[in-house]
Amino acid sequence: GAILVIVGGQNGDSGMKWLKNLSNELGVKDKVIFCEAMPQHLLPSYYTAAHVLAIPSHHESFGLVCLEAMACGTPVVAADVGALSTLVKDRKTGFLVKKQHPAEYTKTLNQTITSNDDEFNMLRIAALNFAMDQGWDHATDKLLLAYHQMVALKGLNSKVVSCVA
Repeated sequence: GAILVIVGGQNGDSGMKWLKNLSNELGVKDKVIFCEAMPQHLLPSYYTAAHVLAIPSHHESFGLVCLEAMACGTPVVAADVGALSTLVKDRKTGFLVKKQHPAEYTKTLNQTITSNDDEFNMLRIAALNFAMDQGWDHATDKLLLAYHQMVALKGLNSKVVSCVA
């Protein structure tokens, strides 16, 4: 059966205590492993070993954990909020959960865990390929393209105000 691994936080923090108590109350404590925050160099091992990464955030400004997991070929099930909405390509690199409700996450995680090998491998490959296109070279190319488009627009329309000299 599946094992849930929760990585992050400190052993004594209130969120970790709540999760440990909840796993005990639900009778699944033997299927949950709690790990404190890990050094950065160990995270790829956890991402790679995971079948899926769940990110049930209420807000996410950048989504670095999402991108790191995808760079390891791990599909993501995430809330459809903030940067996660941009990073996760729904049903291609993972799944976006529209409603912040446990039942929605359960349904989507079960769908991911029980997908056939071909579907799952397609998710992994798409996640990896997407993440590989998000490096500094890609970001610089997009920024340069935006500048070139602005310069071209300014030449065509005197009402366009340029922020570059």
